[in-house]
Amino acid sequence: MEKEQIVYLQFLEQEMNNLNQQFQVIEENISEIQRIKESLKEIERINLENKNSDGTKNEILVDIGKGVYVKVKIIDKNLIVNIGDKKLIKKTIEETKKTLDKNIKDLVSKRSEIINKIKELEIQAEKIIKSKN
Repeated sequence: MEKEQIVYLQFLEQEMNNLNQQFQVIEENISEIQRIKESLKEIERINLENKNSDGTKNEILVDIGKGVYVKVKIIDKNLIVNIGDKKLIKKTIEETKKTLDKNIKDLVSKRSEIINKIKELEIQAEKIIKSKN
């Protein structure tokens, strides 16, 4: 195998590694969004079912990370959503779920693009390896 081919194979390997890392980040983002959607379902359920006798909503436990929880009272049915560039807006749970669904759709599309790129790189690498034989 020529030196140029070896260098190109190393380049292809590095590109595949980079794409695999991007793939993992996308998978983590999809999982996080799905967890958020589950939390929103739970908040909706609590909003509908759990009211104290005085009409106030019950406390819930919110996971703030690494197994640490805080008790909170839901006092507003709207959510505060970061729309980027440190801008926050109020959205209903339903509006937020639609935004999250769009985010998942975009991520799934990016994931498919990455899978296709990886397959293309694998084909290129296989051609180089077969050409040496």
